[in-house]
Amino acid sequence: MKFSALFLSLLGSSQARLSQEQHRRRALLTTFPLYSQQCDRDEGPRVENDAETFGTGVKYHHDSPASAVLLSNGECADPLKGACSIRNDPKLAYMEGPIDCGGNGFFCTVVEQEDWEPRELLDNLNFGYCNQTEAFDGTEFQEDGHCHGSDDDSAYYWVLRDHWFRQYNGRLRCCCNWDEGDDPLSDGLFTNRCDYRRRVLERQEGDCRNANKAVKNFEDGCDPNVEAQQIGNPVPENDAVCWEVLNFGQPKPVFAEGEVCEDDESFLFKEIAGRDCNWVGRRPLVRCEREYEGKDLMEYCPRTCGLCPEEEEEDDDGALDGCVNDSEFRFRNNENRDCEWVGRRPNIRCQRIWDGEPLENFCPETCGLCE
Repeated sequence: MKFSALFLSLLGSSQARLSQEQHRRRALLTTFPLYSQQCDRDEGPRVENDAETFGTGVKYHHDSPASAVLLSNGECADPLKGACSIRNDPKLAYMEGPIDCGGNGFFCTVVEQEDWEPRELLDNLNFGYCNQTEAFDGTEFQEDGHCHGSDDDSAYYWVLRDHWFRQYNGRLRCCCNWDEGDDPLSDGLFTNRCDYRRRVLERQEGDCRNANKAVKNFEDGCDPNVEAQQIGNPVPENDAVCWEVLNFGQPKPVFAEGEVCEDDESFLFKEIAGRDCNWVGRRPLVRCEREYEGKDLMEYCPRTCGLCPEEEEEDDDGALDGCVNDSEFRFRNNENRDCEWVGRRPNIRCQRIWDGEPLENFCPETCGLCE
């Protein structure tokens, strides 16, 4: 009896402590993130203006098609189970955290996803997977996606937010362990390189220019000791410490055929006279992607920015007019990067941007537009 009473007493005390801890964590998350680690060079609206930009209590990714990939049993991945339990929303937990990687940091890759507009991703590729010969030759091979991470768990929210507004759209996969823990990124088993973001200290809040530190990027390449066993095989990521988000990144405005698609004649960027859609059109590559009051300028000026659907012109034989590869095309003026080069990896390269246009416009035959 005495043992049972003692056991029940200890159990009750433990449950009380657990309840207190849960309340403490929930209280913290009502103001999560606890402070801003946003820097001047981060993309997107200032986090302190989110209520004004998106609405009170509305997240920047609200109503987007981004979705958390849950485990086969319907549960959240282990590093996000705590966040899922207190947020009661897997998408919110996966998009914002907080993650629990034991303080070992994390790394995230964004790769092209079928049926999801990559937007700026393909022009900002920065790594190669360690299962290809080219990736073991050095860090110059950067054709597989974009990689960014940190040795501090608290940077997770800020990495994702920045990359969302940079429009690095695709399938997001993150894993624990930057340079500590089991099989960290720094072992050179997964990618040949990855960009680094530091933690911004609370005393630096509102006074941060740039949190991305090139001197701490992972640049050591793939481990040559595993080349023979990894070439042609999946990289050996530990699924127990990884998680994924589909349809990651800021969606691109889409106008269907028959839908009204015209520039907003009343639009003035920052209410400055003369900064209308004609002004946007003078530097479309730069200005269409700029943001004002929570929207890209292309949403105010869709026709100027080339978002409106246009009917294809046909010649007398019914073929698409001018549907032939440009023999003079050279990507970034590199003599070896012609349409034949595009054709060696068409799924990735046809959508890359050069001189303001996707490469498929220069190489329509190669990219299957003439069928």
